[in-house]
Amino acid sequence: MIVAEVSIAPFGVGTSLSRYVKEAVRSLRESGLKVTPGPMGTVLEGPDLGSIFHAVEQAHDAVRAAGGERISINIKVDARYDKDASAEEKLRSIGEI
Repeated sequence: MIVAEVSIAPFGVGTSLSRYVKEAVRSLRESGLKVTPGPMGTVLEGPDLGSIFHAVEQAHDAVRAAGGERISINIKVDARYDKDASAEEKLRSIGEI
């Protein structure tokens, strides 16, 4: 299981980014991955890196289609192969669930 956090935002479009974030999240949800939006980024869970990177590329394309001409993408990835760990299990292990 791959757990990743991504934030995607355009530059130079004013102070409110919500319409671009909505398009990115909509696109991520269409990927079929588990998607959990948060205040500073969105957590994705998928079976492999390819599915994560493909979903991020699609979200980038959605922000571009919404008018983004310069787009920043930050990705953090936890690629764990010794067990099938979800984001929920990571929170449970530190007592947050």
